[in-house]
Amino acid sequence: MLSGESQGLEPKVVVTQMFVVSVLLTFRRWMEFQKMNIAKVAVVVVVFEMCTKDPCPTEKGYKFSSDPRMCYRVGLDKMNHDDAMAACQNDGGFLIRIDSQKKQDYVAQLYQEKVMSTSSQPWIDGADGDVEGEWRFTDETLMTYQHWESSQPNQDGDCLRIQLCNQKVEWWDHNCDERHEYICETPTA
Repeated sequence: MLSGESQGLEPKVVVTQMFVVSVLLTFRRWMEFQKMNIAKVAVVVVVFEMCTKDPCPTEKGYKFSSDPRMCYRVGLDKMNHDDAMAACQNDGGFLIRIDSQKKQDYVAQLYQEKVMSTSSQPWIDGADGDVEGEWRFTDETLMTYQHWESSQPNQDGDCLRIQLCNQKVEWWDHNCDERHEYICETPTA
């Protein structure tokens, strides 16, 4: 018997998968064998819940991606760049930072899965407002990965958006005051 059960503190776990039930029963037998105290059991239960809990703030519309590991949300309400950035920050996130081919491919997948329409041109993190042609992320980190459309950047604007062109997702510089959809990301829990 686990210490604490005599006080009505018997752990209760409701799950539907037989594998998880089996693991818990095996673990419980192991705990009884080891004569662990209830504090150690509580730590294990918390870790178990963290591993099975959705790592994204789904109540705010975020969805989980395992590769790359991130939470994302497509904002379909059109906003200027600053307002889009603020909307992401209000959720505890930021405009998506495409800093690798893997993230570039992931965003392209959003078009393929019809999460965004083919005419969407959402804002992403990046601007060259301080020095023309020197593109940086919001935290002032210099962008080393870039995926510009062949005629871009053309000094048409200071903010970064993406667009589907000829079945490829490419980057465009654009006027920051224009209104577009946006993509937010937030760290996983």
